[in-house]
Amino acid sequence: MDEIKEQFKIHIFLKAISRKIFGSVLSHEENGTCYVGRLAVQPNMQNQGIGTALMGEIEKYYKPKRFELFVGSKSDKNIYLYQKLRYNIYETIKYECGDIENFYMEKRRPYMSKITATDTLELSIPERIQLVEDIWDTITAKASSVELTDEEKRIIDARLEKYHQSPELGSPWEDVYKRITSRL
Repeated sequence: MDEIKEQFKIHIFLKAISRKIFGSVLSHEENGTCYVGRLAVQPNMQNQGIGTALMGEIEKYYKPKRFELFVGSKSDKNIYLYQKLRYNIYETIKYECGDIENFYMEKRRPYMSKITATDTLELSIPERIQLVEDIWDTITAKASSVELTDEEKRIIDARLEKYHQSPELGSPWEDVYKRITSRL
C-alpha cells in the first residue's frame, strides 16, 4: 500500500468513469521521457476507444521529447493499439525465467507536433509509413467535403454522356481489376 501511495506522489493517474471506473492509466515524466504504465480497460469495455482516449489525455498533459512504454510480446491487442497510436518497438527484452518477452515501444516528439518534409526524413521507415497512412486516413475521412471544380464536373459529365451513348464500349470493374492485377 505504501508503494501505491508513493506512486501517486510522482505519477499522473487518469480514470475513465461513468458510475464506475472503466479504465485507467498511470504515467510520469523524467528527463524528457514520459513513462506510460498500467493502461487498463475493463474487458467488457475494450474496443470502445477508452484506451485510446486515456492515452490521448496523457499525451496532451505531458510535453516530453518522447513517450515510452512496454508490453508483453504476446499481447497482440495491446501492441495493435500502441502501433495505431504511432508507438514503435525499439527494443525487445527476453527474460530467462520462462518464455517471457517484452517489447519496449516509444513515440518521439517530432511526430506529435507540426513537422516539415525535412523532419520526416529523421523518422524511421515504419514511422514514415504510419505517417502516410495517417495522412491518407484524414483525407478519406473528409472526402465527402471536398468540392469538385467546375472543370472536374465538366469532365465527369462528358464521360458519363459518352458512356450513356455507348455503354458496350466500357469495361466492367471486375475486368479492369483483373487486367491491372495480372500485371503485378
